[in-house]
Amino acid sequence: MIAMILRVSQANGDVIFFSQSSHYGRMKLLNALINTNLQGDLKDRSLAIIKRFKAPTRLRNELAHAEWVIDQGTGHYIATVSANLDTVDQKPLLETKAFDKGRINEIDQACRVLSKIVNDIIDLNEDLRKRPLSE
Repeated sequence: MIAMILRVSQANGDVIFFSQSSHYGRMKLLNALINTNLQGDLKDRSLAIIKRFKAPTRLRNELAHAEWVIDQGTGHYIATVSANLDTVDQKPLLETKAFDKGRINEIDQACRVLSKIVNDIIDLNEDLRKRPLSE
């Protein structure tokens, strides 16, 4: 999206995107570029995509950075333990979540949302490519 917004090569868009070391920094950069360079429907659609991307990304980060608990008898994953970073003015609290059918459904739903977001980004990039140079 950055390459399309700034009308630069994909390689230059990647350099800009990956110059930020955290997902939070990348999303903040993308928000600023959208607000500065886009107007109307393109701006609204771009910001909506970024907003929808937040929940599945939180789950992805939680799963990627969690400590996984394995049942010693079966060898199955039974829970994740991760820092709850939503606590305000406190040390992060450890949060344990069962790795059960509900959790698997949560992961499945996040994957479905991400799949739809990817399709929406592809459509948006086509429209960004078509916009007049004056925008």
